[in-house]
Amino acid sequence: MSKLRLDVFFLSAVVSFVATGQTIIFPILPEYLTRFGGGTFEFGVAASTYALFGLLFSPLIGKVADRIGKKRVLIYQIAIFGITNLLMIFVPNFAWFLFLRSIEGLVGTSTFPVAISLVSEITSESERAKNIAFVTAGISFGIIIGPTIGGVLLDSYGLLYPFILSGILGLLGSLFTMVAIHETPTQSHERKKASSNFIDKLPKPLFAFGIILLMSFINSITWMMIEPGFIYYFYDTLGYSATLFGIFVSAYGVFIFFGELLLGGLSDKVGRKPVLIFGAVINAGFYLILGFAKDYNVLVLAAAIAGISGGLLGPALNALISEVSSPDDRTFVFGLVTSAASLATIVGPFFGGWFLSLPTTTLQDLIFISVAMVTITVFSPLLLNFNSGEEFTQNRSEGDSLFPVVYSD
Repeated sequence: MSKLRLDVFFLSAVVSFVATGQTIIFPILPEYLTRFGGGTFEFGVAASTYALFGLLFSPLIGKVADRIGKKRVLIYQIAIFGITNLLMIFVPNFAWFLFLRSIEGLVGTSTFPVAISLVSEITSESERAKNIAFVTAGISFGIIIGPTIGGVLLDSYGLLYPFILSGILGLLGSLFTMVAIHETPTQSHERKKASSNFIDKLPKPLFAFGIILLMSFINSITWMMIEPGFIYYFYDTLGYSATLFGIFVSAYGVFIFFGELLLGGLSDKVGRKPVLIFGAVINAGFYLILGFAKDYNVLVLAAAIAGISGGLLGPALNALISEVSSPDDRTFVFGLVTSAASLATIVGPFFGGWFLSLPTTTLQDLIFISVAMVTITVFSPLLLNFNSGEEFTQNRSEGDSLFPVVYSD
């Protein structure tokens, strides 16, 4: 196996460890918060705090990674996340819990953009989406199995064991990164050349990059604003059980996993824009089906469609971001895009809750708003006309390439 394939494989394994460790604690947080007398409000505050610190610090972490090296930052991020989960065992009150969650939001949200930036840096344009998809499939796999493991540990051994395993996985992931993943040679170049001007770091024209931020925001908020209402609709109106809801969520996770593995490299063959448009059309179809579905099998079908859409959109968009960003500032740009998604996770539930509190509105109305927003992303890729790469190379020495860290087979 070539050095490139080994690095991509190991990086996928690392992010799978991290994603598993992050999602193991999801099922236990409500019960954990009861130790401090917390309920729904405290759970919302904890979730918003995590997202807020991701929003604020993902670009900064990306800038640091561009300066000192992505592998080094990954090692620190994953280790800190593991340590904070181990410290959750000793938390005496909600304030300390919120402090640790803010640290986890700071390092956890930006872990995946750093990993995606790293894999995009070591692969050629012809296979960039395919390799990014392989790494993000590792994330999806961790998201699929993490909550199940957390629930089993909670039911079988008690409240603290999920935190212990999450912490161990974080430390193992950090160690694995240290010994198994190669540092990219360009990082010494990046430390010397990265611009200090914020605008200079961004892909040009700025309008096109703004479209990418808008697409990232819409792809997140369209689900986040209907999720709370949909959960109550699923249980109270349709009368389905928590087990069936778990299967519904798992169907999405399984299909996005296989979508990334099997379809993630499609944009390498047919182009980024066609895949982004096609993925957005499928995403709109998911919300249309969701707006009318009452039968459980139709709901599972909708989840599968959403997973396929995610498997197409994520790798294609990440590959495009990689290609239009300067290698000196690529992780910083990925951090900004992650911040747009984090903003959606904060705004979405608040907007959805407010909208559904109005006397004449329904969940179906909110879903149709999501359809309208997703429709914007169907046409948005037509506006993604970025400048050529000369602005990335104008300060480089003659002979430097735009993607100088590509391993050969």
